[in-house]
Amino acid sequence: MKNLPTLLETVVNGTQKQGLSLREALLKMDSIVQNPEQNIHPKLKHYLERRSYSKALEWIKCRESK
Repeated sequence: MKNLPTLLETVVNGTQKQGLSLREALLKMDSIVQNPEQNIHPKLKHYLERRSYSKALEWIKCRESK
């Protein structure tokens, strides 16, 4: 789950020069959300399930700054 911010940035900002494609990032995020072992915060899971990627990225950045 620690690579989730990078995946979200790929989706929100477009593909990175040396990163995953948009499709690959979306597939990885879907697998993270569907894996019950990931223990994702309910608010973050809500954003990801509804594909509110900008909100999910903003939520993560806000939590990291605290």
